[in-house]
Amino acid sequence: MSTPSPASDERILLGFDVGGTNVRTAVAGRGQPRAAATTRLPHDYEGLLTVLVGMAHEAAAGRTVAGVGIGLPGVVLGNTATWVPNVPFVVGVPLAADLEARLGAPVFLSNDAQAALLGEARYGAARALRSVALFSIGTGVGGAILVGDRVLRGAHGAAGSFGWVNVDAWGAHDPDHGQLELLASGRALDAAAREDGAYEDAPALVAAARAGDAEAAHRLHERGRLLGTAIATVASTFDPQLVLVSGGVSEAFELLEAGVREAMSSMASPTARGIPVRVASLGSRAGSWGAVALAAEGEEAFVL
Repeated sequence: MSTPSPASDERILLGFDVGGTNVRTAVAGRGQPRAAATTRLPHDYEGLLTVLVGMAHEAAAGRTVAGVGIGLPGVVLGNTATWVPNVPFVVGVPLAADLEARLGAPVFLSNDAQAALLGEARYGAARALRSVALFSIGTGVGGAILVGDRVLRGAHGAAGSFGWVNVDAWGAHDPDHGQLELLASGRALDAAAREDGAYEDAPALVAAARAGDAEAAHRLHERGRLLGTAIATVASTFDPQLVLVSGGVSEAFELLEAGVREAMSSMASPTARGIPVRVASLGSRAGSWGAVALAAEGEEAFVL
C-alpha cells in the first residue's frame, strides 16, 4: 500500500540553528520537534537564503509553513542581526523579511544561545522551571537567562553574554572576545592542551584525562575552576533554580565539574552554592528546537 501524501492544509513550524559552520533545521507539527536536516553554511547572504528556502521546502514536504524561527550566533535586536562575528553577511540585512517573502510565513530571529535555552525550557532539562541560566560553551562562550518562563533579551539584545564575565581583574583582555571565552572556551582548552607541547589539542587533553593522566586532569580542573567562578557570579546575581551547561565543551563536563564545584563553594553567595549545575539535555538539538518554539511564540518568548 502506498503512503498517502501529507495533507496540504497541515500546518508546521520550522526552526533553524545557523552556526559558524553548519545550518541545522527542525520541524514540528502536532508533536514535539524532530531534527530535519543539516547542511554546510554558505559563504554569502544570497546563498544562505537559497539554503534556508530549500531546507524549508524539504522539511515542509507540501505542508503549510505557519512560522519560522532562526537562531544566529550573535546579537539580534528588533528582528535584525546587529553583531554576528562568525557570519557577518547577516548583519543589518532584512533576513526575516526576505525569508517571509519567500515562504509566506512570519519569521523570528534570535541569538542562538537564547534559542537554545528556549528549547531546553520547552522540551528539555529546564522544562517546568521559571528561572534558569545557561552557559553555552563551544568554540566561544555564550549564554542566556530564563526569567518567569521567558528568555531575557536585554535592552540591546545581548542578555546572557556570559563569555564577557571577568574572572580575573588583572588577566587577559580582548576587545572582541570576553575574558571567560579566552579562558574556558573550546579554544581555551586547545591552548591549555598545547601549553609546553604536552597534548595535541582539547580532544587529546580530554582523552588523556579520561585515561587517568593526572596532568591532563589538573589542566581541566583549572579550566573548570575558572568556569565555576563565572557561574558563581551569575548564580549569585540572578539566583536561578538551575544552571545549565551546553555546547561542545559540555561533553567533557565530568572532567570540569570538580573545579566548577570548588569555585561555587568558595565564591558563590550562601544561597547560590547549592544551585544545581547540570549538562543541558538536548545537545545539538537545542538551538533548532528552541527556534521551533520561537516560531510558535514569536516575541512573546522574550522579556526585555
